[in-house]
Amino acid sequence: MSRKEKVMLSVLVLLLVLWATKFLHGMGTTLVAWVGVLLLLLTNTQTYNDVIKNDKAWDTLIWLGGLLTMANMLLDHGFIQWFVDNLRASVSGMDGFTVIIVLAIVYYYSMYAFSMMTAHISAMIGPFLAVCLAAGGEPMLAVAIFAYFSCLCGSTTNYSTGPVIIYFGLGYVTAPKWFKIGFIVSLFHLAIWFSVGLLWWKFLGWW
Repeated sequence: MSRKEKVMLSVLVLLLVLWATKFLHGMGTTLVAWVGVLLLLLTNTQTYNDVIKNDKAWDTLIWLGGLLTMANMLLDHGFIQWFVDNLRASVSGMDGFTVIIVLAIVYYYSMYAFSMMTAHISAMIGPFLAVCLAAGGEPMLAVAIFAYFSCLCGSTTNYSTGPVIIYFGLGYVTAPKWFKIGFIVSLFHLAIWFSVGLLWWKFLGWW
């Protein structure tokens, strides 16, 4: 290994340790990342020109920063709670199975309003499951559908996950094309999980 490769590996290990031990030192993830960048610059592993010329990385930072802020504002200003409350009123009177299916579809496509799957899951899955169970839905069926959809809905947008934002930043696919393909893929997902998936879960005795 060259000197720069050794330094890069050492910095990576250091950052992983710092991220994993936040409870000990209290350094935030962003600060730890900047420490890594600073170490690479000070050791001349990367030059300042290398950093400022990496437009894809800066594009990713801007996308993530703006979208994460938007998601936090939706949560902090009560939009998510308002949305869930209205949804609960809309499905009142439906049987448990129908409520699960309807909320699963809404949950899948609500990913458009979130910048990260983690924020989407933490904000929505608890209230949605509560509504399903209150309506008499089967717990195993509800948990299974929401668990799978929590991952599958990440393909809908060009800003749903960190890796997706990086791929989009490469410039091979335009945003409209990504949304179009993501929507088409979502239809396949729904068709499969609401047909074969439901039959399999029926066989397992989950509903």
